[in-house]
This record gives sequence, structure tokens and C-alpha cells, in this order.
Amino acid sequence: SCIMESSLCYYDGVGSKCKMRCKFRYGDKASCSGDSDCLWDDANQVCKATCGRSTTEVGCEANAECEWFADKCVFKCEQIDISQCKAVGGSRCTVRQPGFSGTGGLSVPVCVKSCQFAYPT
Repeated sequence: SCIMESSLCYYDGVGSKCKMRCKFRYGDKASCSGDSDCLWDDANQVCKATCGRSTTEVGCEANAECEWFADKCVFKCEQIDISQCKAVGGSRCTVRQPGFSGTGGLSVPVCVKSCQFAYPT
């Protein structure tokens, strides 16, 4: 059953079937990128599930790379490449530059959650 093999598979509610996780389904960028459920991670050279596949907050937050924002599942800012930080993350994400106060020795720019979303009042 799909639930018994949750590390290998997931239940696709849209298609009403059990599917193999992206990281096991594809081993290269071309085939991974051709599947709307998956996204190629250049940094780690692995195929990952897109966050948009999750339709509930609980399901979304079960994926360590995703967070629930504005009633939908989105990639955490830290998972977004800096070249796509503002385009994908919108006002929720910002690029933090090396030398920025409090970065603890950051040597390259990174995409992070904007202060107004990281520390809401």
C-alpha cells in the first residue's frame, strides 16, 4: 500500500493513485523537469517534489523544503535560487548579501524570508 511505503511513494489525490517520489522516479535534470510534479535541484543534483502538490497545511509542512503561506504550499525562501528569489518568492523573500549583520560569516548571497514575514508583529 502507498501509506506503508511512504518513504518511497505518496498518494496523489488529484490523480487518485499512488506515485513514486520524484527523487526515485528521475535521476537526471531533463526527465525530472518534464514532470510538473517534480523540480530539479541543481545544487544537490536530485529531483524533488514541487511544493504546489500539497493542498493542506499539514501535508505541506511535512516537506521540510516547503511552508504554508497565503493558503498555499510554497518553497521556503532558503530553497529558492538567488536568481529566482524575488520572482518566485515575491515580497515574502529577499536576497541577503555577505557581510550583512547577523549572517554569521555568510560567504555568498542567499535567498531568505523577508523580515516582515519572518518576524510578524
